[in-house]
Amino acid sequence: MSAVSILSVGAFSPIGIDARQTALMLRAAKHEPTASPFRDSAGLTLGSARCVAFEDGLVGVDRLVALAKPALVEALDTLPAGEAVDKDTPVVLLLSLAEPWEDEPQAMSKPADILGAIAQSVGLRLDDRSVVVRLGHAGLAALLARAAMFAHDVRVIVGAVDSYHDASRVKALDSGFRLLSRRAGNGFIPSEAAAFLCVAPQTKRTEGRPAKGVVRFVSTGEEEVTHPPMARTLSKITADPRIPHPAPWVLSDENGERHRLRELVYLRLRNDEVFSADPKSTEFDFLYHAIGELGAATAAICLVYAVVGFELGYAPAPNALILSSSEGTARSLIFVESTTS
Repeated sequence: MSAVSILSVGAFSPIGIDARQTALMLRAAKHEPTASPFRDSAGLTLGSARCVAFEDGLVGVDRLVALAKPALVEALDTLPAGEAVDKDTPVVLLLSLAEPWEDEPQAMSKPADILGAIAQSVGLRLDDRSVVVRLGHAGLAALLARAAMFAHDVRVIVGAVDSYHDASRVKALDSGFRLLSRRAGNGFIPSEAAAFLCVAPQTKRTEGRPAKGVVRFVSTGEEEVTHPPMARTLSKITADPRIPHPAPWVLSDENGERHRLRELVYLRLRNDEVFSADPKSTEFDFLYHAIGELGAATAAICLVYAVVGFELGYAPAPNALILSSSEGTARSLIFVESTTS
């Protein structure tokens, strides 16, 4: 794929109303989960990290739209001079959503309607080439690869939104003891977020466009064996010679669950040239511990965190490697570089 310039970003989460606040709160790691309105099968109250601006009764597609709207508005409003999106011009919107789950609301089976509702909430006209993928964590990388194929004059926005504030989703996860509680110490804290990036393929014609960062390449693949997780595909795609050896900054979607930790351990053992055991050589960031499990929005928030880090100076390196493992077999990496010297 050709490189993709990130022209602007926007985010909305339980810890921030915009990209910068979300990134700085992630860095500070000050967020504390609160009791949710949901209970596990034993009747014990479950915790969550959720946006206090929303009523607990706001659920389903309406909640996804409410999460996405401020993030998308920010991405549009912070575009560089001369790059503003004309509301009368159709925009290619590429959206990543959660993987399907058992007994999900019927509205989730109509992703095109969700895409349309998000676009309508900010007054965007959708290009017919707009798409939705439901690959969870690995979805954003697939969309960035698609974004690289558009002509330089096509307006493209890539983003993700997800929320675990849903009774059917909580029930499905609780049945597998996957939500953190007194009964499931191996579980995760459910959260929610949205992030969007206005992007443009980088060509000789567009190299001079102001950008916050550049996605140099993405790699995706399918794991053949996920039980137990052996990280064979992740090991293969992270062996890319374009990645620095060792990689100085890695953002992982590890969330405390045993199978994710095991996959990460296998990955680091197999690719010790890329992932140095010396923290001075490779710095790992696990954003989950500061915001909770974000599902499909994880990679997008990681990308925002990296881009803001390049801009504000807290990034430990001028590039970042973002690793993602979906619930299913999809695996991906995103390699992003700073545009500042």
